[in-house]
Amino acid sequence: MNRDFLVCFIEGGLGKVVAATAAIRCLKKANPDKKIVTVSGYPEVFDRNPNVHRTFGFNENKYLYGDYVKNGTILERDPYHLDSYRFDEVPLAQAYCESWGIAFDGNKKPELFLDDALMAITAKEIKDLKASNLPVAVVQYMGRSPMDQQSKTFIPTGRENADLFQKALTKLCGKMKFIIMKLPEEPKLAIPKNTVVLQNPVHFARWFGYIYNSDGVITVDSCSHHIAAAFKKPGVVCWGRTSSKSLGYEEQTNILGECEERPCGGFMKVPAHGWGCNHNFKCIKSITVDMLVDSIEQTFLK
Repeated sequence: MNRDFLVCFIEGGLGKVVAATAAIRCLKKANPDKKIVTVSGYPEVFDRNPNVHRTFGFNENKYLYGDYVKNGTILERDPYHLDSYRFDEVPLAQAYCESWGIAFDGNKKPELFLDDALMAITAKEIKDLKASNLPVAVVQYMGRSPMDQQSKTFIPTGRENADLFQKALTKLCGKMKFIIMKLPEEPKLAIPKNTVVLQNPVHFARWFGYIYNSDGVITVDSCSHHIAAAFKKPGVVCWGRTSSKSLGYEEQTNILGECEERPCGGFMKVPAHGWGCNHNFKCIKSITVDMLVDSIEQTFLK
């Protein structure tokens, strides 16, 4: 039987799904006559993507099975489980390609396609920040793994150091302006001047627009640096337990925490109690305020 569709089940958080767009491009190159259907927790990632025929959320079953799954080939092997990803630290996009049995084209940059209305709305919402002529950076200081997309419980991932970001932003508040991305349940910062806090906007596509209209990102390893890479925006990224080789981008400024066992995660689901650590998260805590401030200044203020 001729199977017209390739149905890709893509698990994980927003950053992982954004990174998968590079592999979707490779999948379409390898199968130009097939129609690609994606199923993920963040279907808006694939909106307007020319390589994707339809995009579904995990909770959207109407039409998915009757129209696509029964006439398609299912691709759902998780790249985090591959030995090449776990031990050789190949880029996540390459691991997706390996898990789907296709060639990787060497380009791990994600692809996001925004419509004009979204770009205009988000530009208007931050126009007062942009009017100052100071650099405007989107800040994400927490790395949250969504065990349950609807959960309101914060689950530690071993990438958090809110105090580090609090002190760095306070030092820089007269030189830059900040847009802080956070979910309502995440710990709050004592907000410095020149800052706008965006708490879980209508949908995550709004975050795409804010990053697109900003001058770059300041973040831990999480979704914002993947989004920034898609828009060719600079970034300063603090790395704790995870691997910058597999999840990062060379064009961004990557600050690596120090620990004899890092990287030590990024391929298994977060346990319900959060990540355990034999070193009290020494890696992310080893990054100093001066290291972060210096990197931000070199990236945004030189």
